[in-house]
Amino acid sequence: MADPNALDLERLREEVGQPGQLTVLQHYVPVCYLEKFTDSTGGFHVLDKRTEREFRSGPKAVAAERRFYELAGAEVDSTREVFNELQLAERSLQIIEGEFSRHLNLFISEAPYIGVSEDVRRGIARYMVIQHLRSERTRRRIVEMHNAGLTVWGKAQLEHKSGPGTADNMRLRLNPADEALAHLQALFDPEFWDRLEPIFLGHIWLCAVAPDGTAFSTSDHPIALKIPNGMRGGLGSPGVEIAFPVSSRLCLLLKDRGAFSALEHLDGKVIQISEADVTLANRMQAASARRWIFHVTPDFADLRRFCRSHPFLLDTEREDLQTIYHKGRRTREGKGQLVQFTGKPHSIDWYV
Repeated sequence: MADPNALDLERLREEVGQPGQLTVLQHYVPVCYLEKFTDSTGGFHVLDKRTEREFRSGPKAVAAERRFYELAGAEVDSTREVFNELQLAERSLQIIEGEFSRHLNLFISEAPYIGVSEDVRRGIARYMVIQHLRSERTRRRIVEMHNAGLTVWGKAQLEHKSGPGTADNMRLRLNPADEALAHLQALFDPEFWDRLEPIFLGHIWLCAVAPDGTAFSTSDHPIALKIPNGMRGGLGSPGVEIAFPVSSRLCLLLKDRGAFSALEHLDGKVIQISEADVTLANRMQAASARRWIFHVTPDFADLRRFCRSHPFLLDTEREDLQTIYHKGRRTREGKGQLVQFTGKPHSIDWYV
């Protein structure tokens, strides 16, 4: 008897239709966004913060991986095979990017005169959620959280069976074939979008204009956070500041409404900032980046010094999460141990 909940793959093929052209190199930062940081020839300069190698490139060749949004294991799973065949994730993101491009172009054209309109704010906030979730760095974090959760569960099971201390060296990991699946489940979860979007919208929004002779950088993880006083946190933490450059000349600065109440009267307004403020915003991109930083000129001297002075930023393979086990405490089910996920402590005052 057929499973009534099974996906009708042939019907899906008919309804969605085959993509006109397969996209092999799939971007986790969209080309329509990266183009806002190019020079008159359509290119920009790239810094590999791990090796400090600098080179020139174009938006289509960076912040992308081959088949990034496709699922491994398609050769033995017909559902995954059709998902990849129809490029459902890539095509969905292309639709989202088209709408984002409209809001982005409108914002860039009108912001210097009227600031951040409500329509543009909501459009960009929704895309900021998606950009925050879609990057290669976020995939790594999601996989690490899954691995940490699996390890906690596995330790609890083994210690329950064999006694305390028997699982001290245990570490479980997702099957590599399921890493993309874990990421896409979070990326395309509308309930997750609906939880994150109000966090962005709840902050004070400022439109910062770079002074003449300066320019904003962006990166492969352009939603950059700064947390005060070495605290750990996220998008909605007290005192958080978020920098999202939208072009080499304009940067959205979002600030926690509670900690920055003195700036309420500037919400949605254009502000003039100093060269030092541009430097700080660019350093936030360097801290946020998984590996790649993009700038309209080859002037990376300050970012090189900044990364060297915080060596952990150069370790692009570092784990962003650690697991803390609280001995002797049990979950409500009476199995396992309480686990807390936190950022590793660093001598820098923003969360990366």
